[in-house]
Amino acid sequence: MAGFWASELAEELSQGDLLAGAWVGCTIHPRTALKKVTGKHGATLWHEASSLVPGTDGKAPYLSRGQQALTLVLSQSCEIDKKGGKLPVLLAPVLPLSNLPSQMQENVRAARRHAFLHVPAVGSVPESYCDLRAICFVPRPVVDELGRIASTSEEGELRIAAQVMMFLFRRDIGPLVSVGE
Repeated sequence: MAGFWASELAEELSQGDLLAGAWVGCTIHPRTALKKVTGKHGATLWHEASSLVPGTDGKAPYLSRGQQALTLVLSQSCEIDKKGGKLPVLLAPVLPLSNLPSQMQENVRAARRHAFLHVPAVGSVPESYCDLRAICFVPRPVVDELGRIASTSEEGELRIAAQVMMFLFRRDIGPLVSVGE
């Protein structure tokens, strides 16, 4: 088997790419809508709003909470290229495996934690896990500003697909997610 990581970075952004510097998160509770106001000297200010106020694109700002993290691209490569690269990209945070208790680390390595994909070390990035519970979408222009660190091999892509299926459907689908680099 070739291993999880490709020997070199793919030419274009693709499924399984490891990215640096993404902001990932979710809506806070209680939900808080925001409206943009221009203050003194043209400064942009944000104030709470009683409801979402959509812009011309139909979307509205709201308060969220998150973190800057390494992320794994989950969107399918052909989906990334559709509509001239303007579709949002699905990302999931990648965190050091050492953050987890030792027994859970072993469960992640053995693919017994459906929500966590084992991510082997690559370059200066230590052995990690991808938290599939925190999948979010990020606008493509933002993704294009992030640093691409590594691309997965075909085996890596199959392991990602298998783990996502196990996570979403709670079914063990066998050797595609087997341990190994």
